[in-house]
Amino acid sequence: MEPKYYLSSRPNKDKTYLIRLQAKWQGQRVVFTFGESVLKSDWNKKTGAVIIPEKKKTKEDVNDFNKRVKELTALQDKLSALGDEAVKQYQNISSTGATPSAALLKTSLMLFMERYNVQGTGESDFYEMLNRFINGEIRREGKRLKQNTTKGYGTLKHHLSKFSDKRKYDITFQSINNLFYGKYLAFLEDEFNLGPNSIGKDIKNIKSVMNQGLDEELHHNRAFQNKSFTKPKEKTSAVYLTMDELDQFYHFDLSGNKALERVRDVFIFMAHTGIRYSDRKRITKENIVNVDGEIMLVIKTQKVDSVVTVPLVQYCLSILEKYDGMLPAPISDQRFRIHLKEAGRLAGLTQTGRDPLQMEVPLYKLLGTHTGKRSFVTAYHESGVPLENLARMIGTSMKTLEGTYRKTSALDVARRSGSAMRAIHGRKAS
Repeated sequence: MEPKYYLSSRPNKDKTYLIRLQAKWQGQRVVFTFGESVLKSDWNKKTGAVIIPEKKKTKEDVNDFNKRVKELTALQDKLSALGDEAVKQYQNISSTGATPSAALLKTSLMLFMERYNVQGTGESDFYEMLNRFINGEIRREGKRLKQNTTKGYGTLKHHLSKFSDKRKYDITFQSINNLFYGKYLAFLEDEFNLGPNSIGKDIKNIKSVMNQGLDEELHHNRAFQNKSFTKPKEKTSAVYLTMDELDQFYHFDLSGNKALERVRDVFIFMAHTGIRYSDRKRITKENIVNVDGEIMLVIKTQKVDSVVTVPLVQYCLSILEKYDGMLPAPISDQRFRIHLKEAGRLAGLTQTGRDPLQMEVPLYKLLGTHTGKRSFVTAYHESGVPLENLARMIGTSMKTLEGTYRKTSALDVARRSGSAMRAIHGRKAS
């Protein structure tokens, strides 16, 4: 068995080509990629090796030339070490009398690359880059990252630190690979009990840090761009509460459980103003204003940097009066969702068939932080308020409202259409 290297057929965005290791033996074959790429001009196709330049290019700066030689030499050293390891593992397994399997050899190479990247390169500046995101040093289109965004990078750092400590895995630019991906996802599920969407936020932020490092030429690891290194995401429920259900929920007596009562009241406020939970946390008395005798909520949103201006209906005014002109103190998103579901269950929001993909799941289990805004748009629109007016009030585009928040299941549509269809034929369904 003799490992050979070749380049992928398609170039990366920066015109480099991914390097692949291939090994064949006794009818078996392994193709192994490890995140390294190279320009075609720096690759010897016949020998399957990196070309180490002896002379600098015309007009090339000496420092740039020396840096290029150093990087290409380090890359070739890695290829040599990986090839030697493949042969070594093949021989070790063969010496036992067994035929090495492709899966076993591939796993051995992944483990080797993990050790090589962490111990052999000494790169440990992933956290330095992550701190730049947290501190607001990194900008997007010239603008500072929003507070909620930088907070997400802080959460990522906390998760990575715990992972590194408990799984004994050093975090560097070079150690972010498919092996890390699998271990990290399992850790977040087991240690923090996170769902796909929460895990997806961490993966998205890891990719941002890696891309920034790539842009600044701090590393050449592209393993995070593999199709398998994806951001997990679960399909969220698109349910909403009708005006009657909102009224039922509001009037249900939860005074025996103040925590659930506070969450229910905040949800009702959100469902009658269209604000996001992240913006609800920022509401103060200064955001409640009197405009020509009309009490309004006026607040600048975080996510889309727009201004929400919504008249407060009696439900909202009563809730504000109940809490001395304020909303109850905010709690974490996770605790809010848990309490909201329990409050909905007690209030009798147990109808099934509201989500076409989860027909047997009762309504209260589908409630979440986005249900309030979706209820506002859909319930008020069905009550006669034009979508255009709703969009302008909450600072959202018509496209967003129609495509994201005004979602009704086929079952909802069928129920509302049934009486009209029967009337056309002049009879009732049996």
